[in-house]
Amino acid sequence: MKAVLISIRPEWCEKIANGEKTIEVRKSRPKLEPPFKCYIYQTKKPVSVSFSGTGPHISEYDKTYWYNEGSGKVIGEFVCDGIYAVLAHPSIFAGHPLFFAQAIQDACLTEEEVEVYSGGKDVCGWHISDLVIYDKPKDLSEFWRPCPERNELGPNCWDCENRCGDDEVDCNTSGKLYLSRPPQSWCYVEDLDND
Repeated sequence: MKAVLISIRPEWCEKIANGEKTIEVRKSRPKLEPPFKCYIYQTKKPVSVSFSGTGPHISEYDKTYWYNEGSGKVIGEFVCDGIYAVLAHPSIFAGHPLFFAQAIQDACLTEEEVEVYSGGKDVCGWHISDLVIYDKPKDLSEFWRPCPERNELGPNCWDCENRCGDDEVDCNTSGKLYLSRPPQSWCYVEDLDND
């Protein structure tokens, strides 16, 4: 089953883990109908922070150490149970000003930040639900997507090593391309629970 791996900067991961940020704003969306699983890849930027949240999604692991150790790893997952249009210009929301204000508040952004990020174009607000922060972050190399070459050539795909993508490790005819670098924004992966 398809899922999504999404790259998020550490300061936003902190807000998500603390329950402050419940909408992740992106310029695009996957071709999946909600609900679908999203794995959170925390980008590499070691910082010292501490989590103030105490909900079930907060790990009992030492928060500051975990946060630094989580840099460059998959720190958790959530279910995206809805994707909403966040229009670049709040005036378009004339009939629904409270919706726009709530959307940017839930994304921990200002109107100006949305306008700058969007470049004047509409963006998407991915709603975060059923958040789970892992006790031990996962390595990026645990995540994979099906090899398109194998799907095209079948199980006798002997030339995979010369044709697999630059961002994955050669599938060696297993049919699984394991990630070796994170996506700039997001990418499709297979749900580890269904692996």
